[in-house]
Amino acid sequence: MVSYLEDVLVRVATQPASLMQQLLPANWAKRFAPATSELALA
Repeated sequence: MVSYLEDVLVRVATQPASLMQQLLPANWAKRFAPATSELALA
């Protein structure tokens, strides 16, 4: 959840208004969330 909030706060400043729906939690998870294999490496 924290990674979502951090990412959205960074993206909201530059995201075009027409694409704001990409930042909704379900849409963000499909598009921007790190893969579980990436999380294992962190």
